[in-house]
Amino acid sequence: LLGIIQRLPYLRDLGVTALWITPVYVNPPAGYHGYHPVDFEQVDPALCSPELGPVGSPEVVRQFVRIVHEHGMKVVFDVVVNH
Repeated sequence: LLGIIQRLPYLRDLGVTALWITPVYVNPPAGYHGYHPVDFEQVDPALCSPELGPVGSPEVVRQFVRIVHEHGMKVVFDVVVNH
């Protein structure tokens, strides 16, 4: 998520108004694309950065959304619960 944040000015300049991101919940090691949830309450460590909050904390996602909104964009979360 931090990598996206670092590129928000570039994305805004391209005309991007919304970001549709990968599912953020914890997945097993082989579930790289986010469609194998094992914990809907924690954020996958691969998406966490200390700058955004404690590893696994929902605060990481809250900070991400807050920063994206500050750049005038919206966030859509991809969630697939039928797999």
